[in-house]
Amino acid sequence: MDSNPSKSLEESIKYVKSKFPYYASPYFYDWCLIEKDTNERIGEINGVRTKDKKGISIGYCLSPDDWGKGYMKEALLSIFSYFFESGYQYIEAECRKDNISSIYLLKALNFENRTETIYRLNKNY
Repeated sequence: MDSNPSKSLEESIKYVKSKFPYYASPYFYDWCLIEKDTNERIGEINGVRTKDKKGISIGYCLSPDDWGKGYMKEALLSIFSYFFESGYQYIEAECRKDNISSIYLLKALNFENRTETIYRLNKNY
């Protein structure tokens, strides 16, 4: 996800309110990642059903202070089970080609490169 940390409480509130219309859809998913020792918000994962209704397109972001700790891998693995048990056949993630860390993560999670920026994980991974 291409998002920067909020610079103020007002900016955070505006961001959260901008998501309200999506919550009305049963095909929009949004999780906040909380570091369990500090109870601080460190990231986010969201997903939306694909146009063909067979998959989920996900986005994620994590505080730079928490990169390399395995938090995102752990969180993504837990939601993959949820999506596949809900009947979705695949999960897609779009990733900028210069985001080497995210590409590495997707490949470590068995995503296949479909295009220059689209990665896919099929149900029988």
